[in-house]
Amino acid sequence: MTGKRGSPLAETNQAAGSGAGRAVPLYQQIRNHLLELMESGELQPGDKLPSENTLAKQFKTTRATVVSGFQQLVHEGRVVRKAGRGSFVAERMVDAALVSSGVQSIEEQLARQGAVVSYKFLRFDLTRPNEKVRTALALDDDEDVYRLERVRLSDGRPISLEIRHIRRDLGRGITVRALEETAFIDILRRELGLKPDKIVGTLTATAASEKQASLLAIRPGTPLVLREYTFYDGDGQPLTHGESCYRNDVRFQYTSGA
Repeated sequence: MTGKRGSPLAETNQAAGSGAGRAVPLYQQIRNHLLELMESGELQPGDKLPSENTLAKQFKTTRATVVSGFQQLVHEGRVVRKAGRGSFVAERMVDAALVSSGVQSIEEQLARQGAVVSYKFLRFDLTRPNEKVRTALALDDDEDVYRLERVRLSDGRPISLEIRHIRRDLGRGITVRALEETAFIDILRRELGLKPDKIVGTLTATAASEKQASLLAIRPGTPLVLREYTFYDGDGQPLTHGESCYRNDVRFQYTSGA
């Protein structure tokens, strides 16, 4: 079926290196051109993209074709469109893999990507747990727990709010300094000599509260990814139960294997 004149899917051009007779749609060429500018650093996160009219003249095409190229980048999470203001390079995505073949921290995964992880410490004190925490940690009704709150940062940018509840017998051996500097799984391993063997958790969507928005430098109501989890040792005993609220520019990749 032949596309209509002026349709973004109908407009093509020969792309260098694409092979003889192989046409690349113009909207795809525009997408590739903008992506190259981002990858090269010429366009940085937060920078405004060239206008639709400018790109239409540059590629000798229609605004509708340019819009199709923009929409593809929006779908890929590389561009954000702001009503009345234009299109902008999105903040860099943070990849966080969910690996079912071993217990790994988000910090370990980010470090492998070359990111520098740090923390903004908020609180660590004894509190009376709610029913959900009490059940997750198999606590008696009169048992208190330590509650940790801190913001996790990647290259100085807040990416998640971390809230953990730790059994009292474990929490008393944790120092504030460790909480200011160290991934929690490493605290369990190095400070307490424990070996987390399994993580059981869920991923759900939620909206940022006023407090979460303030700590994560986003607007209230912005979508967040809520990761709720419990760490267990090799004997199946729960060690800690918590949740992390991630900004929506953190991208989770799932890997399953033996």
